Amino acid sequence: MKLFNFKNLILLMGTNPLPNYVTADYFLQKNKNIQKIWLFYSKENEFQGGTLAYAKNIEETLTRKWEKNRPDMKFPLEKIGLSDVSRAIAIQNDINQSRLKEEIEETSFHLNYTGGTKSMSTHVYLTLNKMIESDKIFFSYLDARNFSLITDHDNQIVERDLRKIVSIQFENMIRLHGFKLIKEKKMPDDVSQEMQLFNEFINPNITKEEIKKIKEKNGGQWLEAVIAKKLKNITKDRTEEDIEIKMGININHPSWIGGRSNFEIDLIMVYGYQLIGISCYIGEKTEKCKQKGFEIILRTRQIGGDESKSVLITGSDKHQTKLLQQQLIIDTGGNKKNIKVFGIEDLRRDGYLIKELKRFIFT
Repeated sequence: MKLFNFKNLILLMGTNPLPNYVTADYFLQKNKNIQKIWLFYSKENEFQGGTLAYAKNIEETLTRKWEKNRPDMKFPLEKIGLSDVSRAIAIQNDINQSRLKEEIEETSFHLNYTGGTKSMSTHVYLTLNKMIESDKIFFSYLDARNFSLITDHDNQIVERDLRKIVSIQFENMIRLHGFKLIKEKKMPDDVSQEMQLFNEFINPNITKEEIKKIKEKNGGQWLEAVIAKKLKNITKDRTEEDIEIKMGININHPSWIGGRSNFEIDLIMVYGYQLIGISCYIGEKTEKCKQKGFEIILRTRQIGGDESKSVLITGSDKHQTKLLQQQLIIDTGGNKKNIKVFGIEDLRRDGYLIKELKRFIFT
């Protein structure tokens, strides 16, 4: 298949490098002929923000994984700066003056145009399509809605679920975006005490005074341990798939100065390369629940991009839970496939939480 015979892979660097990593890792697994990977990035100037830092991050991650296994490949990766990603003539000039121009007639290329801005992907696509003979260049994009790689050749789906083929550790995922993992909590092996609190909390006959006492215990963090245990149970029969679960993680960015604090996420799960962020809050105050929802959606997308999913677990009643989900979807531009809210009545239904989490995560 010609799709796997090209020698040069071209990727467009935007502010989310994860799709580029997924594409590169997939093709490096499938195509033994790749000799060079070219990263097109936007130069920082008065007209546009720069993405060279993201290009260097992905270069570092791919080099760490592949350099020893691919001695025939060129490391470090090739990088080409674009002075104005919104103007076709500027892109044409930058490509014509680059090292890539020297190799066009002698080798084959594949452009994955998932990354970058719309204007950047459009103009690079059109420019390369004109410059390179049709039998020497191929095109594809990564569909975030169903995790599939699609080629322009007859709109063919190359892979239907890349989560089962490409995986990335959480620390490498955040490193792509320039973040650092400061610390994480150790997940307890024994959660019997936490489960006791959980069972008391979901008891429909519990009094307000008893709820208040439960909320005061361990700052409500017992709920994180219970959900983490349930996630482990959900994934224990999926041993052939790459799944990572972490609890109580604290993240920082080196550029945050002047008192900017780290941010925390209660629970994360990485399924292949898809990030699922989970926020746990035992209260039911509407504004606090909504704030927790906005935060987990923001942070999860910030790290995991459009492919990520967000879960909010609260003590809200049925009506408030439904309203919260609707508001978060509308206010953040999400949908039912990537945002899920659970309330107290969901936690009370026998087996419902596990069944719904499983459905939400793996579909």
